[in-house]
Parts: sequence; C-alpha cells; structure tokens
Amino acid sequence: MVDMVNFVDYLLLNTYTAARDWPQNNNDISRERSPNGIWRFHIWDNEDSLGRNGGDVTVNTFTSRLDNNFGDIAKLWEDLSVLDEFKLLFADRVQHHMFNDGAMVESVMDEEWNALSKELTPFLKFWDDDPTSEVEDLFGDWAAAQRPIYFGHLKGKGLWPNTEAPSFSQHGEPSQVLLTLPSAIPMAQVPSTSPQTAAIPAP
Repeated sequence: MVDMVNFVDYLLLNTYTAARDWPQNNNDISRERSPNGIWRFHIWDNEDSLGRNGGDVTVNTFTSRLDNNFGDIAKLWEDLSVLDEFKLLFADRVQHHMFNDGAMVESVMDEEWNALSKELTPFLKFWDDDPTSEVEDLFGDWAAAQRPIYFGHLKGKGLWPNTEAPSFSQHGEPSQVLLTLPSAIPMAQVPSTSPQTAAIPAP
C-alpha cells in the first residue's frame, strides 16, 4: 500500500522545484517492515532543481518529466493522474500547502529559507569562499516567479480548477459564521434573538 497523501506531497514538491534528475533517478522510498507498513516517498539528491544547472522557472515538470519518463514513479503517475479522486486529492494538497500560511506560501518559504541559509553558509564555504549571495538569490528569484507559472501547469493537467476555492479571513480554527437573512423570512422561522441574524458553526 502507498501513503497517497505523502505521494501527492512528494510530487508537489518535485514539480514545484522543477527537479531535473527525476523521477527516473534520485528516488527514495521506504516502509515499515510490518504487516501494516505502507510505502512513503522522500525527497533525495535534489540539487538539480530551482533552476540550477541549466533549469528554468518556466519548465513544466509534469509534461517534461512525469509524462515522458519511465520507472515506478512515472508509472504510478500515469495510472493515477487520470482519476478524478486523485486530481481532487492533489488540489486539496495544493490548497493546504500553498494558501493560508501553508508551508509553500512564499512568505513562509522565505522565512524558512533565510533561517536555513544562515545555518548552512559556514558549511558551503568549503567549496565557495563567498556563498552568501548565491544562497540568498537562488530561492528568492525562483519563488517570486514560480507561483503563477506553476498554477498554470496544474490547471493544464486538471489538478487545479479554473475557479479557485473561496478564501476566508480566518482559517484553521473553529469559528462562527454570521448570516444575514432576507427580511422576507417570517420572524417565527428565525431561531435567534435577533430578527435577521443567525450564528451557525463553521464547517
């Protein structure tokens, strides 16, 4: 069995970063050795991404890598990408990661990138005397341009709708939604002390 949420997240990250030496190479998959163990996918050896070594932010990894490749991951993609349930799961994970302070929102990624770059810069000096500018510019330039391009790729594969889901000012916590009811509704039908306003739990 395969952890499908993990697999979609794995595809999402590799396609967003335009991993070049993938999916036929650099695969890392594991499962617990037990009757209930399920397969999970891990990012591995992904230095040829984010436009490094000849890559470009406009590259569509879905069509250039997944649709025209071989191996187990490409085969899984081929079989799953035609299923409506899979497309819906993919869109759900995009919504989870790329909106509402998710891990792939640009501001969140920038903060994490800056924190990691400060930790890694001393080690990068082993092969570059002044790696700071490369570390700072690489991801920032990519993230600034990639989001609208990537959503175009998602729509082209049917993984994101042309009409986006509604957004709310509050997310992630239980809240109340206030509905203003039409005045034509008899007051006897409104279960509220206010004649035209009712509060219902948010889904």
